[in-house]
Amino acid sequence: MISTMTQRLCAVAVVGLVPLTLTGCGNTEDKEQIEKLDEEISSLEKKLSASDKDRKDLQEDFKKSESALDKANDEVRDLKRRAESAERELERYKQREEKALAEQSRKKPSKKELEAQAKALIDAHMGGMVEIKGDESSVHGLVVAADDKKWIYTAASGISGNSKLEITKPGGGKLLKFGAFEIAEGSDLARLEIKEEVDPALVIAEPSDLESRLSVYGLDDSEELIEARVYGGEAESLKVGTKLTQGPKGGPVFHGETGDLLGIVVDGMTTERPLWKESETLRSRSRSGSSLIVCRLDREITWTAMSIGSFLEEGKAIAAADEMTRLIHACVAVAPDRTGVNFDGEIEGSDMKASDILNQYSKSTSVRPLYGLDKWLKVRGNRASQVDMSRKISGAFSMIVSTAKKDTKEFGEKNFSSFHRSSAAQSLEWRKEAQKKLADYLGTL
Repeated sequence: MISTMTQRLCAVAVVGLVPLTLTGCGNTEDKEQIEKLDEEISSLEKKLSASDKDRKDLQEDFKKSESALDKANDEVRDLKRRAESAERELERYKQREEKALAEQSRKKPSKKELEAQAKALIDAHMGGMVEIKGDESSVHGLVVAADDKKWIYTAASGISGNSKLEITKPGGGKLLKFGAFEIAEGSDLARLEIKEEVDPALVIAEPSDLESRLSVYGLDDSEELIEARVYGGEAESLKVGTKLTQGPKGGPVFHGETGDLLGIVVDGMTTERPLWKESETLRSRSRSGSSLIVCRLDREITWTAMSIGSFLEEGKAIAAADEMTRLIHACVAVAPDRTGVNFDGEIEGSDMKASDILNQYSKSTSVRPLYGLDKWLKVRGNRASQVDMSRKISGAFSMIVSTAKKDTKEFGEKNFSSFHRSSAAQSLEWRKEAQKKLADYLGTL
């Protein structure tokens, strides 16, 4: 289109020049017309030149675009070939994987082989058991890795009531650095954080619905590793062969197929706590037999942090309260008469004599008056009036009465943790019953 316009303009210019030649150069209008046309032609020539340059640039860009497009097409074709090759390789991999899985399935270990592997792992895990010795009782503990820390898991009842604890780590040596102390809600279970290196640390089994007749391993009463079977259980405990619940408190129970820690032997929280069973030695000691259960660890447990010193003091307070209660019962059993104090009197509700308790407190300010009463009765009992007798006996019992009353008030005002709360309530009930018996007896004088 530009070329056609140029031709026309040139024709106009040629035609315009002819009259000028004919008429001469004196015509001013013609000159102006010529100059104007010359300017237009010059402007058109510049535009033509610019348009021609743009055309060449466009042609150059087009050539570059064609080259880039060809290169891109080559890359697409290469990527397509590589994708097709990868798909073929993936298919070959799938085939090899399926073949390997089929081969593995054919070679799956038997149940006996799995149990043998677990047994070997359990033997190695026995090094994760520690001994916790207190001044009143001893119990086993387990080094466990949980919640990104290392802990000693044990039966809370096994450490309660002690004034101090000494923990011997696997292979010997004492553990000395500890952190947080926590008790489990609703279970006879406590844990103490370890702040030093100790191995091995047991791993708790993953939560699962345990099949009946599942094989488990634990310790018998000789602390030998034995096998037992699960035959039932609840969310927080397991029913297992009785040999495992006759083993040591705080002992481990391992999953028979994985070798992981499944539970720990502890006291059942619903077990009735006997007043007179402990009085045989006046010590808190581990109880064996049917009162022990396997507490499951493969579950969600609610932990409550507290000072271990406060926990131990709570146990000591309960033990001391029960000792006083037994002492009151022993005082009731002596039944003084004109011949003296009957220290061999049998304590109601137990197979013990009063002397079994009182002899341990013969120098106590609460008990000493009874021994003085015995001497007075043996010397003057047959000659004393009934009024003097009653007054003397009441005086001998006055100290134990006032001591028990003060102790009962102080004990009842204590705020016990969840683990000790029911035991404390039971101790308080026992105390009130004993004080009533003593009051009833003194009321007959």
